[in-house]
Amino acid sequence: MENRMYFRTSHKIAEIIAYAVTVVSVILAIVFAATSEGEIATHFNLAGQADKYGSPWSAIVLPIVMLLSNLMMLAIFRFVPISSWNMPAKVTDSNRPYVYNDIIWVVLITMLMMAFISLLSVIGMFFFREHYGVMIIGITVVGMIIMTVFIIKSVIDSKRYA
Repeated sequence: MENRMYFRTSHKIAEIIAYAVTVVSVILAIVFAATSEGEIATHFNLAGQADKYGSPWSAIVLPIVMLLSNLMMLAIFRFVPISSWNMPAKVTDSNRPYVYNDIIWVVLITMLMMAFISLLSVIGMFFFREHYGVMIIGITVVGMIIMTVFIIKSVIDSKRYA
């Protein structure tokens, strides 16, 4: 498939890290839920304080959803030609490698963000009662900034190498 020639070793390493972190979050959620008694914090307000509580088994939902999301990304990487992906800039023969590299990174950064949010959510539900929401918001903001930089870089690269 055409996608394979645009995937670099660094892309593959980031993809493996995203899957590993997501699987670890699923395993931790199961272990913590099986060994936990009583209710756990299941929602945090913007101040980072727990404001809803529930069954320890509710902690498994987010990691499973994130794992399924990352598996869908894997399917897209493997089965949907990159030339049919929505690009932020016009793709030409001369800028194709640069634009595709940047877009692959945007998808991988999204996967990594989902993986780490999933892991920190599991840990936060069982061990933190305060300031947890701030941590998740921070990770999301940093990830969004990095994705925005790659999208802007992609547009600049598309013009530079056009």
